[in-house]
Amino acid sequence: MRVEHPLAPMNFSFLNGGWLPGSGDEYTIHLQEPGFAQGFRAVWDVGDWDRGGISIPSGESGEPGSGHYSDLTAAWIAGALQPLPFSRGALTRDASATLVLRP
Repeated sequence: MRVEHPLAPMNFSFLNGGWLPGSGDEYTIHLQEPGFAQGFRAVWDVGDWDRGGISIPSGESGEPGSGHYSDLTAAWIAGALQPLPFSRGALTRDASATLVLRP
């Protein structure tokens, strides 16, 4: 019986995942190599939560063909953060739409 090492390189190409440039090792930021990759980055200023932001390597949609499937990849590679409003005022100011769910 062949047993793979738990840290053997992984390739999830069947999930349509692309290879992104990056450097470092499994203990540093901006790593993109087989077997080790980040799922997201987040930075918050505890004194001003509205200044925080996130970055994800693909996009907001997990649906191939969607316009948001990989729309954040360039920002991820550049190390740029997407604003993430926190307070009610910031949410109201930055919202492009509101969805109200009622029972």
